[in-house]
Amino acid sequence: MITGLFFGTFDPIHLAHFQIANNLIQHNIVDRVWFVVTPISPFKKNQIISSHDHRIKMVKLAIKSYPYFQVSDVECQLEAPQYTAHTLRYITDNYPNKKFFIIMGSDTYDTLSNWQDSQFILENFQICIYKRDENWAASSKDIIQIPGKHMNISSSFIRKNILSSKKHLHKDVLSYAIDNKLYN
Repeated sequence: MITGLFFGTFDPIHLAHFQIANNLIQHNIVDRVWFVVTPISPFKKNQIISSHDHRIKMVKLAIKSYPYFQVSDVECQLEAPQYTAHTLRYITDNYPNKKFFIIMGSDTYDTLSNWQDSQFILENFQICIYKRDENWAASSKDIIQIPGKHMNISSSFIRKNILSSKKHLHKDVLSYAIDNKLYN
């Protein structure tokens, strides 16, 4: 059984996140997807984000009907900053009988060489890439390009335009964000 690890702030989780994860399941690339909600990305230290609790609740709402998806707050258990390589070591130490793939966008993959201990990630994990730019081309044969239609949706756009972003959010996530006055 292969578990895909989908790291992100998920502020908020939107339908493109869901589609990416679902495409991995439908194409039998992974059997499960863990949405690993990052407390604070080392690359987004100066960005204002919703509380970790709110983001965990929104992910739970978005995936509640899908038994092959689960939310993970593993990075809350780890010392800051939450570097992906540290998290991966923790996960593989605690789940030694599981096989993990990493899910990331092409924009993130293009910056992977700047990450802490990126060589460990590249040498030990299969990476599944979704295109953030329709013209992006893989620079390595060692990645799996996630099948599916390109969706140009960003959480930052949704945060700035929550009411006009209804079509990009699960209805329960939209209601939660509005009820809790998370954006705008």
